[in-house]
Amino acid sequence: SLWISILDAFRRKDTSEGSKRTAYVTKSNTSSNFSITVRAIPLPKCISDALTEQKRELDTLFRSAKTSGGHAERTKAAEGMICARELIRKAILHQEKEKKEHGNAQTGFGFWKRLDLSRIIALGPDRTGANVLVDVRKKGTEESISHVSNAISTAFQMVMEKGPLCEEPMMGVALLIEDMKVDRKAGGSGSLLSSGQIIQTTRDAFREAILIREARLIEPMYLVELQCSETVLRRLYAVIGKRRGRIISEDLREGTQTFIVKCYLPVERSFGFASSLRGRTSGMASPQLMFSHWEIIPEDPFFVPVTDEEKEEFGSAAVLKANLARTLVDGVRKRKGLAVQELIVQHAEKQRTLARKK
Repeated sequence: SLWISILDAFRRKDTSEGSKRTAYVTKSNTSSNFSITVRAIPLPKCISDALTEQKRELDTLFRSAKTSGGHAERTKAAEGMICARELIRKAILHQEKEKKEHGNAQTGFGFWKRLDLSRIIALGPDRTGANVLVDVRKKGTEESISHVSNAISTAFQMVMEKGPLCEEPMMGVALLIEDMKVDRKAGGSGSLLSSGQIIQTTRDAFREAILIREARLIEPMYLVELQCSETVLRRLYAVIGKRRGRIISEDLREGTQTFIVKCYLPVERSFGFASSLRGRTSGMASPQLMFSHWEIIPEDPFFVPVTDEEKEEFGSAAVLKANLARTLVDGVRKRKGLAVQELIVQHAEKQRTLARKK
């Protein structure tokens, strides 16, 4: 499966009015008695890695909270969030230490150093993922979120579970609640507010805030180790290259004519890899695959040539075919039965039906 993340940049069509204007998204419900302003920023890699490494422990805490019920559930859920905040605090301190020793600084890390970690109110998806929901509103407004917190948390979990590109999970995203207005006059405590309206409004705001950013796909990668003789080395490389593989090492075993080749291979292109490899090498090469890491696909799935130079280089329709990220997104959306922007007829004047056949 694929994951979705964002970069610390804005989509080109959204930067014409300045990034400060486009960073914030405000949505309100149909009754205009609830509105929320949010923005999305990338989660630093050190924090994302810390949450991913301890996902199993956090999952155990939150699952035990879910089965407890009542007051015990709230207590254990609070303990889970305290544990998550402590992991984030340690990751920030470790990054600060790395910066002092090696001068490694991550972009946008100052926000996390200044953040009061008690403002982190949820993780997702499944309450244990490497995405966070942060309430950064002014002090004194925290109470107004209490009676709608469950609906907002539900909307957050829904978006993290099914991201806006192709309804795949999110990774490495922080959603910030900048402002929220609730009209309490109607019901005294906002009781007339529909939870469904709050969830729908908040979910739309979260999805739009993510799409404003440079959204990217993250794909899982296998580490593949192969052994073969020199006679089939070229054919082995051809099979790997055809499946978007990347060679990382090639060593000749001492005293033999056997080469040990290591490469990275996308999981999406691994189906049928072993049989194809054995067929091309006459059974003289056999792969060993193990999961290695997640890798961001740098291509923009929404890229469209705009300038004259881009149109001259990429053309109009050919760029969509060559765009790997767009191809993967469309493939996933088709499998899920989602809408796909696709040109059914590209060259209407070339149809045979326009010519009179005698």
